Amino acid sequence: MRIRNLLGAGRPRSAAALATAVATATLVSLASIGGADAAFTASQRLATPNDDPSASPGIADPGVVTDPSTATFVSLSTGGRGQVWTSRNAAGPWVRQTRPALASYPGWAKAADPKDQQSIWAPAQIQLTSGPHAGTWVMFFSAVRVNGPTQKRCIGVAWSSSPTGPFTVQDDDAPLICPGGSLVQDPVPDAPNVREGVIDPTPRLLWVDGSQGLYLSYKTTGKPSSIQLVQLDIATGGTTTVGRSHQLIRYSGNQENPVIVQRGGSSTSNGTYTLFTSEGNFHSCAYATRWRSSHRLWAWRDQAGTVLAFDPPARDGATCGTGDADVVPSKDGTTWRILYSGRYRAGRTLAQARVDNVGDCSHSDCYPFHLYVGELTWRGATPSVTDLLAAG
Repeated sequence: MRIRNLLGAGRPRSAAALATAVATATLVSLASIGGADAAFTASQRLATPNDDPSASPGIADPGVVTDPSTATFVSLSTGGRGQVWTSRNAAGPWVRQTRPALASYPGWAKAADPKDQQSIWAPAQIQLTSGPHAGTWVMFFSAVRVNGPTQKRCIGVAWSSSPTGPFTVQDDDAPLICPGGSLVQDPVPDAPNVREGVIDPTPRLLWVDGSQGLYLSYKTTGKPSSIQLVQLDIATGGTTTVGRSHQLIRYSGNQENPVIVQRGGSSTSNGTYTLFTSEGNFHSCAYATRWRSSHRLWAWRDQAGTVLAFDPPARDGATCGTGDADVVPSKDGTTWRILYSGRYRAGRTLAQARVDNVGDCSHSDCYPFHLYVGELTWRGATPSVTDLLAAG
């Protein structure tokens, strides 16, 4: 679920550009990612390619959860100390909160600079349901480390009693995860390059061999890239690891944004795990979501994965790019929603889009990101997107 940059590649270009994008999207609307509806109605489906999507580029790297105490939807996103968005119903409108997610930057991280190159990236949270910290919201985030290689990012952890924060960093001296780092819980021993960083943390409560635990997937930067997984101790609120991290996927190009979905998991069965990742150049319309499945959490034979299909195939042209996806269940747990990043062309030529962006773009990144929402279904172990939600 990682829109690393709403306006271009890799990192937000500037605080001013980010503010401009967000200003155009103070109120945004998502599909019913958590409604009790079993499927989208005919009037909600995208009728033609590049129809206006149901959300805007204002939410970067969204991590969406539901607060069960208030039935309020909350999304954390990239920017500054982390942005917070809320809505009382899944269809929106979504409103950006004035208070950032993190109460303060950790001592081990650099604060955001005027160009917003060092802001918090891809914050994601989960509520613990058992142990001494049951009810606590635990947020994981990526930040640039002080005294490390230029722009090397590490992953930290913070707590809050509310999904809207403020979240308090639990270790001010060292991150939770950092390749080759000292005094860290996870130094990523099998990282392809210890000088590179880690981004895109995604927490999940998963059943593994009869026990439910807290697991965090993340991506190592650079090429080759890798997808890593580590178990965290619920008893310490996710601040310590249980054993070492393991590499699930190693890829010569770029695989990022790992999201693990478990179906059929219980105290007696692992069910089926599906690992979604984003592949390719973040600028490109070819940036796509891939998937692979396994009955064993730590073993993934299909390293490359399969491009996520849109059914019917004609819907493949509905967006330019289908990466940066997050997958969440509906409120009643009977259906699934996928939220992904697509570039909205709105019938404009590339030349027109460049004018709109005052020339500050090169190719497909001239088209702004919008957040699309689809209905995700499975046939056996194979997922596909069967419907997209249009605006309105």
